[in-house]
Amino acid sequence: MTEKVSIIITAHDRKKYLITAVNSALSQINLNFSPEIIVVKNYSDEAIDKYLESKEVKNIYTEEVSFGKKLATGISNATGDCVIFLDDDDLMDPRRAEYIISIFNSDKELIFIHNNILVITEEGHPIKKQNIQPRKMNYEIFENSVLDEHRWSKLLSSRVDWYVSCMSMKRDYAESVNHIIRNSFRSLDKIMFMLSTSGGKKIALCSNRLTFYRRHESVTGLKTDLETFRKQKLNFTTESIKNIKNTVSSLGEGLNQIPLNLMIFKMECNEAIYKSGRKVGTVKKGVRCMKYFFKYGGSEYVNLSFLLLLHNLSPKLSLKLFRYSQTRGL
Repeated sequence: MTEKVSIIITAHDRKKYLITAVNSALSQINLNFSPEIIVVKNYSDEAIDKYLESKEVKNIYTEEVSFGKKLATGISNATGDCVIFLDDDDLMDPRRAEYIISIFNSDKELIFIHNNILVITEEGHPIKKQNIQPRKMNYEIFENSVLDEHRWSKLLSSRVDWYVSCMSMKRDYAESVNHIIRNSFRSLDKIMFMLSTSGGKKIALCSNRLTFYRRHESVTGLKTDLETFRKQKLNFTTESIKNIKNTVSSLGEGLNQIPLNLMIFKMECNEAIYKSGRKVGTVKKGVRCMKYFFKYGGSEYVNLSFLLLLHNLSPKLSLKLFRYSQTRGL
């Protein structure tokens, strides 16, 4: 039974948004207890630290640069029945903790929940033209061991492997995989999702927009010149693929290979678009994407196949369209 929740907020260098993130965690409603709030950051600031102390927030300083080590430190210090993750530049819907607790309590075998996002401006205002927020709690539970390729593809199309601020885990399960989280340095969202498919239990996808995702330049890259954007994304994606594969090899046969293969394939398609020059391999990946579309459905396969084929004619145009398509929904 989930009766207590720990909210882990991580920050690196950035101070601008942290207090608003903490306040959103402090403002959770419909709870018969105060959530445990843990901030893990790599800096000291007199005003911020004094505020956190006044609100009885666990304020943990670390010199670690790695996001994985910060998350692992937060998990190690958590005492709740479940842990909710939040980046310092994001906000929580006032009912997020209530909904997460309720979903976990609906099935004792649940170990992982991914909720939807509401995109906000840098100033904190909602972006227009987003789908209507469900009036009531709306979620679906999936049993990992019985899902086939078609269902996994649909789940991944829902971005269940994306963004740590949308994720929550049962604390005992998070602790059991914490050594892996600690040693991961790229794409922690995908690592945490993959770890949750290895437990042989269940995950949940919640369509309520319980995380407010702040859209600013450091996350969109729209103002960065195209070549700098390409190099940064190529480096990140290449290292992410390497990190995920290393994690898989360290676990042996523990991970579910179906979502892993689908996820790696999409990341390799992204990597191909980020590479400069025209390469025959992008044509093969584009054709494979079309085959995946006819087999599983999903607009992302159509988009990727078009961009991969276009890459052979105009890598620059392909990259421009790819950058736009990645940020259009954010």
